[in-house]
Amino acid sequence: MKNLISIACLLFIITSCKTKSNCDAYSQLLKNQTDSLELQIKNKKDSINLLNNYIVFLENETQFLCSIIAEKELEDGIK
Repeated sequence: MKNLISIACLLFIITSCKTKSNCDAYSQLLKNQTDSLELQIKNKKDSINLLNNYIVFLENETQFLCSIIAEKELEDGIK
C-alpha cells in the first residue's frame, strides 16, 4: 500500500513539475517504484503457484493413501 501511495504522489508531482530535468528525475524514480512493485507481484505469484502445487501434491497423496487403506480394509474383510 505504501508503494502505491508513493507512485500516486510521484505521478502527481510529474504532472506539475516545472523543468525537464525534474520531470526526468521523478520519472526515473517512478520507474524504480513500479519495477519494485512488479517484482513483488511476481514473487507473490510464484509463492502462490508453489503453494497451489503443494496442495495438489497433498491431495494426490491423500487419495493414494486412502486407496491403500481401502484396499487393506477390503483384504481384511475377505479374510
